[in-house]
Amino acid sequence: MDAQRAGALERAGLALEDWHHTRTRLAHTEARMVAVLDELGLTRLVTSIAGVVAAAQREVIDAQHAGSRNGRQREAQQHPQGS
Repeated sequence: MDAQRAGALERAGLALEDWHHTRTRLAHTEARMVAVLDELGLTRLVTSIAGVVAAAQREVIDAQHAGSRNGRQREAQQHPQGS
C-alpha cells in the first residue's frame, strides 16, 4: 500500500508541475496577444465584445496597457522632442 501511495503522490506532483507550466505558458501567450492587439489599436474593441474576453484576461490587458503607457512616458522623458 505504501508503494502505491508514493506512486500516486509522485504522479500528483508531476500533474501539478504540468499545470503550473501550462498556466505560465498561457499567461505568456495572453501577454503576446495583448501586445499585438495594442500595436493594432484593437484592445478596446476586443475587450468590449461580451463573452470573448474573460475578466482575468481583462486584468492582463489592463496591466499590459498600463505598462505600455508607462513605457511610452519613460521613453518620452528619456528622449524629449527637439533634442
